[in-house]
Amino acid sequence: MCLDNNNRVKLQPEVTLAGSDYINASFVSGYVCPNEFIATQGPLASTVADFWRMIWETGTRTIAMLTQCYEKGRIRCHKYWPEDNKLMTVFSDILISKVSEEVYPDWTVRTLKVERHGQYILVNHFNYTSWPEHGVPESCSTLIKFVKAVRAHRHDNTTIVVHCSAGVGRTGVFIALDHLIQHVRDHDFVDIYGLVAELRSERMCMVQNLAQYIFLHQSTLELITNKGQSIWFVNYSALEKMDSLDAMEAVGFRTPPDIKCE
Repeated sequence: MCLDNNNRVKLQPEVTLAGSDYINASFVSGYVCPNEFIATQGPLASTVADFWRMIWETGTRTIAMLTQCYEKGRIRCHKYWPEDNKLMTVFSDILISKVSEEVYPDWTVRTLKVERHGQYILVNHFNYTSWPEHGVPESCSTLIKFVKAVRAHRHDNTTIVVHCSAGVGRTGVFIALDHLIQHVRDHDFVDIYGLVAELRSERMCMVQNLAQYIFLHQSTLELITNKGQSIWFVNYSALEKMDSLDAMEAVGFRTPPDIKCE
């Protein structure tokens, strides 16, 4: 995957290893703050040590994982925390231990202790487990609740690391939905097309397919229903080419508050 050098995450290089500053990860802007997220590929067996180096070096305290380690009979992500029968897992010079684990119907929350060079940090690990092997989640509201839970546990304005397998499709949906939750709260219009285009300018292929794009619209309708008032759906890329309010009426439409996500 080609990454933009302007916002790719760079690791501290290891003196004896060429290219050791590279990891498949990109800084992505949040609703208000630039570089609020790191969108990244799910760790492979060969990159899991780099993944933890990135967590350590960026001061990350929150990880959102949107895949299972195994899906469709294939490894989608190397397990980067200890197995249930192990107290600790070691990746290069970083030690990972599981402090706690709470299993809910649609996600699991872990607290991981990350130790390096005699120091340690605690990382909240949110693993969404109800994303089906094919398509998108059946429930808009469940993923919305998950996104809100992750944001509520963000630690002192630190970066949130988000990953699935490739780090673009489900990852893009999560970050876009976090934007939309806050935007709908504050405004009476929404531009999903423009949001996805903006995310793709920071990491290619964010929100990877049509089903995911439609899911964002369905989730937005769910948010509108909960807000209980009308809202404009607009496409500012089109509006920039138009001069009048009449033209705006042609491309924007009001959604009645009784429409629900199916």
